[in-house]
Amino acid sequence: MHELFIRNLFIIVKIADTIDDRHETGKQKFIRSDESESLKRLSENIAIAHFKTNTDYQHLIGSYKINISGFEDIVKIIARNIEESKEYTEFRNSTNKNNDSGFLRLIYKNYIYTDPHLMSVLEEMNIHWANDQYYMGIALMSYLKKDSFFNSENQSLPGVFKPVELEDAESDEEFVKLLFTKTILNRNEYEERISQYLENWEPDRIALTDMIIMRMACAEIIQFNQIPVKVSLNEYIELTKIFSTPKSKIFVNGVLDKVISHFQREGRFEKIGRGLQDNS
Repeated sequence: MHELFIRNLFIIVKIADTIDDRHETGKQKFIRSDESESLKRLSENIAIAHFKTNTDYQHLIGSYKINISGFEDIVKIIARNIEESKEYTEFRNSTNKNNDSGFLRLIYKNYIYTDPHLMSVLEEMNIHWANDQYYMGIALMSYLKKDSFFNSENQSLPGVFKPVELEDAESDEEFVKLLFTKTILNRNEYEERISQYLENWEPDRIALTDMIIMRMACAEIIQFNQIPVKVSLNEYIELTKIFSTPKSKIFVNGVLDKVISHFQREGRFEKIGRGLQDNS
């Protein structure tokens, strides 16, 4: 997913280079060459300019061995579509740099994000990327909203995990590893308890994603005493909206509600600190 994120940034930069190169050689379609000098170039977009000079971006491109191979024709097609768009015309005529990242989000969403040719090549490179592109694109558009990221060429790009801001704080990486371990080690117990409240459903008829989400919810609620129960429950309900079926939200919520009540009666978890919030 992280490589896919960086690869999408790379494609954006290459599309910008392609459009600017065409204008440099006087091949623009709708703008006369004698006017082009007074209009903004994509390389002047603060977000594009940031990536072209950002040291972390350059390092990650090298680390993942990302290059233009296999994307040349796609980049040219998307570049042409953008050149012919009203968004691009408005950008070139604008003197306002405050919305540069907004323009980039717009063309990414409308012309790059789910381009069928791009999706096809990504799937050839990694069978999971056609599905991952949807979620990664949401993350990328959220990232492009943060103009503060573009203030320094040494600004780090988002990593796989968020950096630890406090010395004694648990990192996201530690949390993920511990949650994964606790879910796997207690899988049988959690599944047995979940099965108890399925009401007319056999465990093997439940969507695998729903069962995994419910196991993880049990692990988090029992094993992480500083996370409020309602926070955990809401987070896993949100996961069903993204990764599971349209009816999973109601189903998982109903089952987990009964399972949590059962564990509470057994005294299986005791919340402390932040975990005491909103547990009524």
